[in-house]
Amino acid sequence: MYSATLALSSPKSAPAQPTHLRWPETLTSLVRPNAHLKPMTFSFKKSLTVPPLSALLAMLAFSATALAQDGKQQIDHEAASFEKRIQSGPDSDANWKESKPSLLKTLATAKDNLAAGRTLLGLAQLSFVGPDLTGLENVSGSAEILKSGGSGFEKEWKRRETQLADYNKRYTGMRWDGKPAAVRAIAEANWVETRALFEASRPYAAATKIQYGLYYLGRSQGNADFAFFCNGLNLKAQKPAPDYRSLAPEIEVLQSRVIAAYQPPASIEHHSEFIQINAAIKTAKELDGAHLYFGSLYKYLDATRLLAMLSAKPDPAQAQRLEADAADFRRQLASANVDESIGEIFLERAESAVAGFNADKSDTSKLKPAQAVLETVLPAYLAANEKPLPAPAPADHVINITLVRWPYT
Repeated sequence: MYSATLALSSPKSAPAQPTHLRWPETLTSLVRPNAHLKPMTFSFKKSLTVPPLSALLAMLAFSATALAQDGKQQIDHEAASFEKRIQSGPDSDANWKESKPSLLKTLATAKDNLAAGRTLLGLAQLSFVGPDLTGLENVSGSAEILKSGGSGFEKEWKRRETQLADYNKRYTGMRWDGKPAAVRAIAEANWVETRALFEASRPYAAATKIQYGLYYLGRSQGNADFAFFCNGLNLKAQKPAPDYRSLAPEIEVLQSRVIAAYQPPASIEHHSEFIQINAAIKTAKELDGAHLYFGSLYKYLDATRLLAMLSAKPDPAQAQRLEADAADFRRQLASANVDESIGEIFLERAESAVAGFNADKSDTSKLKPAQAVLETVLPAYLAANEKPLPAPAPADHVINITLVRWPYT
């Protein structure tokens, strides 16, 4: 377990052990691409081992196919791969049976947005499918580890530790030149969770069941793989990347707003939403502390969105105004001299919400995401690119509360 010392108070942590392996929605979920492919390795000992000509030709053909695809095709391919993997999960397994409907629903939403040209939003929404899927696969594919108990899990954990060290070298060596800021932001947000989820798996397995530890190991794998997937996308930024900065003051102000809002009846009626908000803020802080400022901006805005959703109360008469506001923001972002694609993720969410309402006006709540984004999130995005807030003054009276919690809950 982890202990965190917070000033003031914080939302309650999630239950220590879920009924099934359908984990709290607060664990940020991202894609594990090409899970069916085993990594190729070459051995350099006393002499160089050269693969057969046929193998080299196959590798070149595979690389040429990947290069021939544009980023949208790559993302579409991953979405199709996810669907096959979900459908192949055995219904005889209670965890798979319970998780399939929500996974397929989220995947369908992502595919709809990809089809509508909302590529960045579709990519972000796929993040809610991959790690959960990878975690489930990791449990169902580890029968021997489950049989061997704690010793088997410890052996697997140490194997993954070595793998994670290799992943760290790979990630730190990646280049982001010419990549959209949004793609880098999503990758950073996933990468920062890789280590935390990996480290959480060991105490989780010891405190609950081995299968839960294996699930966290799977999620850790999924987060790392998705970061690599983002880096490999053939998407090109049309403008130079902004010079983002630390958002530590803004994140602290947001945390204070969440604490102030966490009062009955909202704290009772929206408990799960507050857990999500707290998870996003936690991730934003970790990213900011690691100087991964693309990712910290993304998660800060996502936490801002989730908080704004709690108070959003749109009515049908606002639909046209929200649609016009979205068009204005679209023009504003397009006219900038830097890559504004992180803001575009959220703008696409607003545009999707307006389109959904226009298709079926019987449910006004469909406009909530649009109202939250257009009235709160995008103004916060533009403000974050301006002069930073002053560092918050330390509290006169600080109450230290130590919470025992799992990561991102």
